[in-house]
Amino acid sequence: MATSPPNVPGSGYLNAEWWPIRVGEENANGTAELSPLVKQFVKKYVLRFPEENKLFHYTTISGLFGIIEANDIYVSHVRYLNDISEVTHGQELAANALRKMATKPRFGGFSKILEHAAGLILKNVVKDYFVASFSRVGNDLTQWRSYGKESGVCIEFDLSAPHSFVHFHAGSLARAVYRSGDKLRLTLFWVQRYLAEYRAELNRSHSLPDWAHEAYAKSLTRKLEYEFSRFKHDCFSSEQEIRLIISGDEPIHRPRRYRTSGRFIIPYYHASDTTLREDGTICIDGTVIECPKLPVASVTVGPMQNQSLCAQSVQEFLAARGYNPNVVRTSELPYQSY
Repeated sequence: MATSPPNVPGSGYLNAEWWPIRVGEENANGTAELSPLVKQFVKKYVLRFPEENKLFHYTTISGLFGIIEANDIYVSHVRYLNDISEVTHGQELAANALRKMATKPRFGGFSKILEHAAGLILKNVVKDYFVASFSRVGNDLTQWRSYGKESGVCIEFDLSAPHSFVHFHAGSLARAVYRSGDKLRLTLFWVQRYLAEYRAELNRSHSLPDWAHEAYAKSLTRKLEYEFSRFKHDCFSSEQEIRLIISGDEPIHRPRRYRTSGRFIIPYYHASDTTLREDGTICIDGTVIECPKLPVASVTVGPMQNQSLCAQSVQEFLAARGYNPNVVRTSELPYQSY
């Protein structure tokens, strides 16, 4: 059960900040006060506990090699995403919406918080968030077209497997947001959550300490910046992406890592860096164990030349690293990437 935020005048922003965790962990009916349409939207985009037990990761043969060799997921800085323009577009969309709301008399003293948050959003051009991309669909023709020229593979992960939380902490998984209307609705949803806590505090205390307005603005900014890290252009909606998102502000037990890709040196973490101890172990139910194997359910070799030979090489490699080689299969989709 989640710990309640401190009941200190001016700290109501914590109730808004922790809202999805408290609803998801403590109260399955915690969205009862919302309308059916809003409740459906919240379930899809706000709660950090996706219902999917299977996630698919499309990558190249070299990507598969790196993942299995490291026994981990690479979570890379959002700045180096191919679609970083969607993050900056989300910032501009949110900042404009906040400033427009700040001109409305009905927001009262909260208008200063909205205006300040808008300025903070535009000032922090790209926040320290690290992401890994997955899909809800496997063996997808659209995604083979993206990876087929480089010998693409699709790794299926089973999130219901024991100890899968070491690499896939549920609180860090969230659906990508594609439609502009949903991006705006998500922004407005969080404004309403913070506004509700602000008004509730004023009703109890009639006034708030000077530091509270700054705290509300910074907290709202952090919440929206998290959302920006999963904004994507609508043309990618067929990918049905789920993102694993780690904040650089989280307690991470390992130093930041770096790798090369094209013209850049990219900062990244392993997904387990937030759960494993410094010595690479984890304590579960009083027992200290080494980092468990990734919950690999299958590896599909995409359409390519010498597909069968590629599949054999993947089987041999997985067996050498302690995985079941029988999880390897080949895609039979009629697509020629060569």
